[in-house]
Amino acid sequence: MKVLCVMLAILALSRGAAVNEELSQRGYESTSGAIYTRWGRGECPSTSNQVYSGIAAGPHHSQRGSGANYLCLHLEPIYDSTVTKGTERRGEIYSVEYEGEFGPYASLENHDVPCTVCEAKQRSNALMVPGRSQCPVGWTREYDGYLMSSEKGSHRTEYVCVDKHGSDRSTTHGNSCNSEFYPVDGMCSKNGGLPCGPYRDTAELTCVLCTK
Repeated sequence: MKVLCVMLAILALSRGAAVNEELSQRGYESTSGAIYTRWGRGECPSTSNQVYSGIAAGPHHSQRGSGANYLCLHLEPIYDSTVTKGTERRGEIYSVEYEGEFGPYASLENHDVPCTVCEAKQRSNALMVPGRSQCPVGWTREYDGYLMSSEKGSHRTEYVCVDKHGSDRSTTHGNSCNSEFYPVDGMCSKNGGLPCGPYRDTAELTCVLCTK
């Protein structure tokens, strides 16, 4: 009985592989790709399919509550029931702006940050590697850029990888100081910091988004 089950399983796998091969020859692609967010751009790289385009959003830099992570909000929200009274204690979310007047983002200072959610083509794993602009051997680079987070004097958020070829949302521009992306500096020290040598003190850290 066990032998029969094994034979049936092998037959099913071989038929599945044959179907996938036929679909591939006809131009169809697998839909089991890894999902990731590309921060700083409104379109996906050629290595991935676009799920949706959006705007980077996060908590206000001065608020202690609400969420601590960044979200890629859809450009066309769908609302259900809404109540505008008694909202003083609710969580809030704001658009994210480029801050810090740094390198490739200097011309984008105070501009809103776009984002897009992508599906890698026929690659099921996604990995953001901080401190590197190249992927490990065998992985595909979707995009590379700089590690960013909130300003160190504000409330904590998360670290995200923002595309080095950043763009902005042309519809909005202004120093609202709501939610912010600042470059992240590596701090090396012999007394508990990052190891000096491979890391340079106060140098902006790169990052890369890889799939496999």
